[in-house]
Amino acid sequence: MQATNSSVQFGQLYEQKRIQERNIQIAKSILDSIDQLETEPDAVKRWGWELIQNAQDAYDASKPVKIRIILEEDKLRFLHNGRPFSLKDIMNLVEKGSDKDRPQYYSETPQPDDDFDSFVNANNSINSTSLQQSDNQAQNLNLDEMVIPETTGRFGTGFLTTYLLSKKVSVDGVFQHTDTDQCLYKKFQLVLNRDTKDVQKMLSNNQKSSEIFKNLDNHEKWPFLEDYESGLDFDTCFTYYLSEHGVRNAQEGLKNLIASTPYVIAFSKKIETIEIFDRIEQQKQQYTFRIDRNPVITLGDIQILKYFINDEEKQMILAFNKYSQLACFVQQKEDGMYEIVEKDSCIPNFFVDYPLIGSQSLKFSVVFNSHLFYPNEKRSGICLDESLGFKAQLNTLVMQKLSQLFQNFLDFVINYGFSSVHHLKLSSNHLVGNQNMFLKNLLITPIISKFVESAIIECKDGLAPLKAIMIPDIEVNELKSFNQQQVLDLWNILDMINDNQRELIKRDFLYIQNWIQVFDDQDWKPHLNNTQKCVLTHILAALDDVKMFLEKIYLYIENYKDLNFKAKIKELKLYIDQNNQLKKLDDLKVDDGIDEYYKKICLEYGYDLRATLFHNNYIPYVFKIIPKMNVEALDDQLLQDKFIYQVVGLQRSQVIKPGQLALSQNTLFQQQSQIQQNKDKQRQELQDLLKKTNISIPSSNNLGLQISALDFLNQFYPLINNYQKLYTSRTTITKSVMFNKKEENLRSSKNSRIILFQIYDDSNMANELHMTQLFNMYLEIKQITKDDFFKRTLHTSLPQALLVKHLANHEIFSSIKMCLEFDQIIVEKCSSIDFIKKSESFLNRFDKLHLTTFKDDKIEGVSATEYYFPKYQKERKNILVKLRQNGEMTNLLFEIYQNEQEQQMRLLTKAMKSNYQVLEGILKYAGEKDQISEKIVDVIKSEGFQSLNDEGFKELIDSIQQIAFRTQQQPQAQTLERIYDL
Repeated sequence: MQATNSSVQFGQLYEQKRIQERNIQIAKSILDSIDQLETEPDAVKRWGWELIQNAQDAYDASKPVKIRIILEEDKLRFLHNGRPFSLKDIMNLVEKGSDKDRPQYYSETPQPDDDFDSFVNANNSINSTSLQQSDNQAQNLNLDEMVIPETTGRFGTGFLTTYLLSKKVSVDGVFQHTDTDQCLYKKFQLVLNRDTKDVQKMLSNNQKSSEIFKNLDNHEKWPFLEDYESGLDFDTCFTYYLSEHGVRNAQEGLKNLIASTPYVIAFSKKIETIEIFDRIEQQKQQYTFRIDRNPVITLGDIQILKYFINDEEKQMILAFNKYSQLACFVQQKEDGMYEIVEKDSCIPNFFVDYPLIGSQSLKFSVVFNSHLFYPNEKRSGICLDESLGFKAQLNTLVMQKLSQLFQNFLDFVINYGFSSVHHLKLSSNHLVGNQNMFLKNLLITPIISKFVESAIIECKDGLAPLKAIMIPDIEVNELKSFNQQQVLDLWNILDMINDNQRELIKRDFLYIQNWIQVFDDQDWKPHLNNTQKCVLTHILAALDDVKMFLEKIYLYIENYKDLNFKAKIKELKLYIDQNNQLKKLDDLKVDDGIDEYYKKICLEYGYDLRATLFHNNYIPYVFKIIPKMNVEALDDQLLQDKFIYQVVGLQRSQVIKPGQLALSQNTLFQQQSQIQQNKDKQRQELQDLLKKTNISIPSSNNLGLQISALDFLNQFYPLINNYQKLYTSRTTITKSVMFNKKEENLRSSKNSRIILFQIYDDSNMANELHMTQLFNMYLEIKQITKDDFFKRTLHTSLPQALLVKHLANHEIFSSIKMCLEFDQIIVEKCSSIDFIKKSESFLNRFDKLHLTTFKDDKIEGVSATEYYFPKYQKERKNILVKLRQNGEMTNLLFEIYQNEQEQQMRLLTKAMKSNYQVLEGILKYAGEKDQISEKIVDVIKSEGFQSLNDEGFKELIDSIQQIAFRTQQQPQAQTLERIYDL
């Protein structure tokens, strides 16, 4: 056959194949995108923002957008009053398309079309110059030359996140077609069905949805609207029909919407109001968000605006420039001044008009926004590595603009005297990946540099820059509420010795707790001086400097004294006595070898000898004439004083009666005699105790399990509690007579902090065994052996309340201390997916224990789990989801979705526990059979079957066995019919 006789139209055939293949690729793309979204935990939070974004893009310049979201038991409706749908809008819904604009240069012009030959001829020259042009363009990016798009979305995949609510969606709206000089309108309804895993089925569903274009031609079904005006009513409505899982996803998304909506309406002037109605039973709530664009305060491009939630007035700072914005919640105090309000931790710090959910947090209370940002496809982050091309370079320029904007914002905060600025400190500690370095260079470091130089820290005497303050430091990794008094006591000491070279931070524990963290932060450390943290050892070490200071003062007085100057100095208290009190020069003498015991005797009889003597470390030897005091001089002074007469009970002018001195002698030694009698009694009691114990103390350090030894110690400690070692003021009770929980002597732990083990003393404890298991897991996650821990732990059978007075270095290990530390460690570790994979058993055990160890009571207004494990309780859902997404459970869930067994899973969750055993047997039976007759269901549902008791079931089983025996050759269906007849 001649080729010229062929009737095949290859162009037409190509077009048919192209359209067919395109439709298949669309179906595959939709399936792949939904599958991917179902594996992302944060995706369920994005559905609301995708719908709001589409509503904003339907903005009519004359009518701001109003949005309404209604959640009910079985459906969610999203309504808005934006402009009608175009033909392209409907096509994008059906085919997952997008015609959103991208940023581009004003100067970019279309290149002339080249034919194939010209392309071949010019290929080499084009390749050699195109890369150079691209590099030059990257280096010379200028935001002023960019065309900024009106629309927000950049990807057609965004709308697919809404299918996490329901795979079946009904879209009701108004279609608009412009024909020459008139606009035609008609209402329409579009049903989108994505409820399949099969490509051909998805292709069929898309074709069915495409029938809308034929229906638009049917003017009887959908007639044209007369005198229609857009924007007056909620003409657009997306309806999602919810399963139980869909309801949970809807509620998760609403939480994020409610938290972030004030920022969104501040950033977008196109949105007038957003209303949210949650009509789920027992949770009926309503939220109406709006903003007043008339500023309360304006300073350049920075404003304080009022926004409203259900008519409750709140305020925020909005700062803006041509390319970016930032917002921060504030509130006005009773004195009229403003303070920064902490941002909800669930709200990300970066927006592209809407929150970049899943993006990394800077842990501070400012939200940055730019319409120019290029996010990744998941809208979970922003690339800043300029080597990766145009998008990252554009993001970098925008981030630099945001850094400048924040510095202007900080000046505004300083000028208006805002408090609680600790909510503005940011950190990269929580950032992961290579974006950390870029973000630090572009945003974090410039902001910190501005921060430390600005007078923004509240101090005792006003505001001061962060780098110029001093702050009390008790040398713990993280301040807790039980550290409050210790911190404030150290602050009091600093306040007494402060030389005003640095400002002392204000006396507020929470304020100190917030700011001391930055001194150990990797981003802030290079900008600060570690000497700003004042610890007790540094203060004590500075005593030598105090001595030198006083010596210089004394030398100055001696060298430069004159008559007038000397008279003034004599009236000043510049000299330190042996009680560490400041005195005048004429009130003190140099201690010339007076015994300390002599000073003690004098004090017992009312004469404070130490108050008349220079402190031995602070004697002004530079003075030429300094009076001294020795024992002989003291005797002369006592004879001249009233002191000796007070000792014997006489007045100086009183006549001594016969026998009175003898009586006075008894009075003189009566107190000392009584002290000696008490010591003798104490010694006798100790001897009696030793006889009563009738044991010999082993030469080794280990007491073993001799309970009698512990009984001995419990009686021994009270006897010597107030007894001091000979010739010293040290207590007799030291670590040498204490024992740890391993029943070893604590002498070897001389320099260690001793632990007082009190986890079982908690009145909120519900299960002692579970507390023990929780403690063992605490040791496991800290990688500490029980032996090492108990070596430093005081034996719990010993009187801790008494012994703690004799332990200078100790810590109380309570249940709340253990749990809060455990809480922080486990949440930090669970940020790593590798840890979760390796620790599945550990995490499951912990999750059960943290729920059962404590009573289910409210503590300080929160549940026990929130009180003892606040961070874990907040992150529990995310952790457990990650846990369940790994290992065998992932494979099982995949098989369930692959086999479309979701409905059977829902039925399983509704089964009563009393039926679990029967249900397990039925499932095993079903799993072993290739095919089971559906008539079994008819048998189970029959009234006769449901009314059978145990005896009736026994008779039924016997009858079944007889029928099975007689009808072995009959098909199974006939056998079941006979059973049904029974």
